Order: sequence, then structure tokens, then C-alpha cells
Amino acid sequence: MTRQAAMIRKEPRDMHTSRLEQFDASWRREVLSSGLTLISIPRPYDDHFFLGVTLKVGTRLEQGKHKPGVSHFLEHMMFRGSGRYPDYAQLAEAFEWLGGDWNAATGHEHTEYWYSGIKHTAREVIDLFANFIATPQFTDIEVERSIITRELDGETNDHGYSTDLDYHVSTLLWPGTTVAQPILGSRESIASMTVEDLRRYRDAFYVPHNMAIAVVGGDEHLLPLLRTAFGDLRSDFNHVAKVSFPALKRQAGPLVKWVEHSDNEYEIKLSFVCGSEWSSEAQTVELVSRILADGFCSRLGRRLREQLGLVYDIHAHPTLGLDVGTLDIGASCAQDQLDEFMAELMAELRRLAATGPTADELERARVRAIVDLELAPTIPEVIGTRLPWAYLAGRDLSLVAERERIKAVTTEGAAAWCQGTLKANNAALAVLGPAAKDIEKRLKKALTTGLG
Repeated sequence: MTRQAAMIRKEPRDMHTSRLEQFDASWRREVLSSGLTLISIPRPYDDHFFLGVTLKVGTRLEQGKHKPGVSHFLEHMMFRGSGRYPDYAQLAEAFEWLGGDWNAATGHEHTEYWYSGIKHTAREVIDLFANFIATPQFTDIEVERSIITRELDGETNDHGYSTDLDYHVSTLLWPGTTVAQPILGSRESIASMTVEDLRRYRDAFYVPHNMAIAVVGGDEHLLPLLRTAFGDLRSDFNHVAKVSFPALKRQAGPLVKWVEHSDNEYEIKLSFVCGSEWSSEAQTVELVSRILADGFCSRLGRRLREQLGLVYDIHAHPTLGLDVGTLDIGASCAQDQLDEFMAELMAELRRLAATGPTADELERARVRAIVDLELAPTIPEVIGTRLPWAYLAGRDLSLVAERERIKAVTTEGAAAWCQGTLKANNAALAVLGPAAKDIEKRLKKALTTGLG
């Protein structure tokens, strides 16, 4: 650490405010008459308003009679009209007259629908959003099929391969499972999707015990309106239990896949299997990812970008699911620098696995993590999805407790984690880019000899 940096060094306790304690005490959870859970986070001092529905629904449920891509197709079709606004144009216009942002997203384990805007229209938003979620019309399926096909085209290169490296890593680590299929589905499943498929899937999984509503903003005066608007939502299905996902069976590494892509550079993703979102190692994974690539002074940022100029950007982050997770490293490099990039990346990972992080590295990562956590309650879109997802996962979310778990990570614990995790037999590497002689062999050799 330089003398100048030492003068402004912060300790984790320096970042503490009372915000996390206030947040943990501010929100409430109740079960509505339908069995649906409502989470409310009042913010009477803020003009921002967020309303969202989170479901424990995603591609991990797409098996048997539920076609690949049905989660995503249903998410799209929900926007094509409601009972009160029976086509997409009327429904979209109603939301757009209120301003703000109205959207949705589908993942492997969860699906989210949300509105984010201003609290002055909260009453109208609640009424409209409830009608949107409760009474989809499933009109114009052929139009939506074409839209989703165009979306798939955008992720497919001129060789006919997916350009989604997340997908390719999943096919390496969990081949043959529902995680190892594209969220969009296949061309065949998209082409064959019917309204009956969508209704069957919705009736199976869009059920009260598998959903949670979060409202961030306003005050307690909105609660009666929320209870009325959502109290009967999907009440005919309140006997259906919360879903459980099929088990994941992983493949041992080292695993390497090259995907041909016409470009002037290579896109690289390297993943190490680790514990789940709620495991005891979750905070260690976050801090190690920050040590690797959070900021210009991180190990990979300093060496591969600032000293060698091999990359414009390099990132590392945890992707943590309910059962398992990965620590992911991603970057792009020039065609003629792939071997050098891999050698330098392996060298940095090997050093971290051998000796662990320094005390300064860990403390800087800890400070940065706590600052981000302290800011989380100020971002409605973040907290409005984290709370309901924790509930659906069977957990109680406490930001104070999370801060304490971050503070509890030691250099010895982080070193042991790095030594046990950053290994070739725990790794999957996917590379997207132009053809080159023996490219997969070179990549596998770099991974195997680099990490052992």
C-alpha cells in the first residue's frame, strides 16, 4: 500500500451507518387470504415507488410436459393484454400513461415482473398491476413467437452457435440437466409452443405459495389497497405447494469448450463451482471475486489491464443459485494474445490459490462490499427483489446479519477457500472466437498446467 493510500484507508466499521438496522426494522411480511405473501417496505420520505412479483419459477422446471423455453415464452405472453385491457396496445398504453418502467425477466430459478415509477401514481399502479398479473389474455401468440425467434436469432452467430457463454458453461458443468438449456428454449420448442402449454405451466407454478409480492415506497395507507388488489390472486391454487427443483448432477473438470465465432477477438468465461447463495461460503465468494476484479487495483485489473494491457475490461462475480454456485471470470482479448492472456490469468489464480489474499486486499474488498450493502436499501429495485426471493428460498433476509458475515471472513478462511476452489478439476472454461490451430487443446493445457 502506498503512503498516500494509507492516509485514506478505511476500516469496515468506518462505513457503518444506522441504515441497515433501520431497514431490517422497517419492512413487514404478511400472508394474504389467497396464501400469497406480501412484503411491504414503506418509504414515506421518498418519491420512488416499486411494485414487483417474484416467482420461484424458471428453466429448472422445464421437463416432461413443460417444454424448454416455456418460462420465458409465458413471461412474454403475460404482456399481451389483461382482462381490463385485452390486447398488448391497451395494456401498454395504460402503464405508459403512468410513466416509469414496466418489465420482466426470466432466469433458471426465478421469474420477476415489476413496475418502477413515482409514488404519486401508486394507487393506479397497484390496481393496474394486479389486473395484469391476474388476468393474462394470451392473445397474438404467433406475433410473440416471431419476436422470441428474433431474440434467439440475436444470440445465434453465422455458424449457427449460441453466443451466450453462460449457456455454454452450463452445458459443461451440468450436461443433460434443465440448467444446461437456453432460457429462450430451442427453435423447435418455440415453434411448437401453444397457449395450452402456457396455461398448463402457469397453473402448475404461478401459484400463491410460489409467489411473493413486494412493494417499496409509500406508507401504511397503501396496505388495504394491496390486500384488496392481490388478496384473491390465484386463490384457486392455494393448495399447491411451493415447488422444489430437480437435483443437479455436475461434471468434474477440467472442462473446456471452444465455440467458433467470426470476430477479431476472443470472449472468455472461466467458472469455478462453489457453494450456493445461502451457504456459509457465500460472503467469501463475494470477497474473493472483488479481490480478483473489483476495481483497477484488483489482482486481475492491475496485472492484465493496467500492467500488460491485455484487456479493456475484466470482471469477476459470483453466480449463486439455491443449490450450487459459480465464481465467474470474464474478459475479451485479441486473437494473437489468447495464449498470453491465459498464461497470465492462470498465474494470478495460481498465486491466489497458493497464498490466499493479503490482509490489505481482504480489507479493501470488505470495505467495498459493505459500502454496496449499505446502499442497497436506497435502491428499490434491488431490495424489492432480494426480500421476496429470500422468502421463497425459505430464508429471512437481514442486511445487518449479512454485514456481520462479511466482516467475519478471515484471511485464513479466504486462503483455504481459494486453495480448495481455484483448481482445474473444479473449473469450466468456454471461449467464443475465431478458429485457430489446436485451440481447444491449447486452452485445456493452459487450464490444466496453470492450475494443476
